[in-house]
Amino acid sequence: MVGTRPPAEIEFRLPGGWEPAGEPAPDGTFAALHVASAASGFTANLTVHATNRTDGDTLPEIADETVSRLRAESPDLRIIDRGDFPDGFAQQLLLTAEVNGRTWEVTRAEIYAARGRGRTQTVLRAVLTCTVDQFAEVIPDFDAFLDTLSFVDGE
Repeated sequence: MVGTRPPAEIEFRLPGGWEPAGEPAPDGTFAALHVASAASGFTANLTVHATNRTDGDTLPEIADETVSRLRAESPDLRIIDRGDFPDGFAQQLLLTAEVNGRTWEVTRAEIYAARGRGRTQTVLRAVLTCTVDQFAEVIPDFDAFLDTLSFVDGE
């Protein structure tokens, strides 16, 4: 399979205790794992991905797409919180997921940011996925990660 060039270069630093899950995917998606949480049976993880959009959708509409996709797999999905912030949009979701034959109550913290104007924009999405029990421990790491996350050109 021929890889595609990521739509935008991004930079970030992983907090201590997080390790890359492997090389970034051909489309530029990067994933990292919280090493200490692996012993629980569910490894907290974060992903970051940039994509080009030409449909003119707003960040809340793009976040709605994620909710629809996840709700198809987890009908019990609930939106815990969502809203705009100065440079983007955030939402927190609660859903169930089956991993290694076990059902987990999982929370997803999602951050969306964009650069570009009008119908064409590059959208950056960062996601923390963890169990409800892990959330208090790993959300400070996710916040620290977000503080370092940016488009390479500084936008």
